[in-house]
Amino acid sequence: MKRFITTVALVVGLIAAIGGPAVAVGTSSPARAKPGTTAVSLTAKPAIVTWGQTTTFTGKVTGSGAATTVEIQRDPYPFGDGFAMQRSIATAKNGSFSVALLATVNTQYRAVATGPNAATSPTVLVRVRPKVGLSLSTATPTAGSTVRFFGSVKPPHDASPVSIQKRTATGSWTTVARAVLRAAGTTRSAYSKLVTIRRAGTYRVKIAAHGDHLSGVSRERTITPR
Repeated sequence: MKRFITTVALVVGLIAAIGGPAVAVGTSSPARAKPGTTAVSLTAKPAIVTWGQTTTFTGKVTGSGAATTVEIQRDPYPFGDGFAMQRSIATAKNGSFSVALLATVNTQYRAVATGPNAATSPTVLVRVRPKVGLSLSTATPTAGSTVRFFGSVKPPHDASPVSIQKRTATGSWTTVARAVLRAAGTTRSAYSKLVTIRRAGTYRVKIAAHGDHLSGVSRERTITPR
């Protein structure tokens, strides 16, 4: 029986090692080119960005025709609609390349070496957090009065809820109020909410994750009633 359990454990371990996600988060292992062939690697740093922040894509073409042109192609959320070129760049003589690009939603990327010795890198994933702004009507209200929390979320998520949260004594966050995002132009949504403040505390605003974005949080603000 003990021998049977050991054998099963070995098989499970082999399956786990062989399996794994088809899309790497931010990096792909350099492909090893066989003689007479071409291979491409691709790395994305940072692989998690806040909306409006660029990601630097670096990689290298190895094998035949290392010095070539590379297309950085993208397939944004909801994925599966096919890859389209975002930027075409020439590699250095040794086949290396680097370029900064902007992802506005969760996006899969790959590098494609063009020409007679075409090759494609494994796919990497860049994930995007919304940019959440937070302002207060006052940070020193009278105890028991209301403070207006207001700001914007980029990109727009009209009609989505945001949570106004307060830090607890243990360092976790608890939701004390919610607001609904309203339309505020083509690049952002806005919110506004009155919250009664009785004691000092540190606050933030959070929007939950959606398919196209990760969750996003604002900067922290401290309110001290007088």
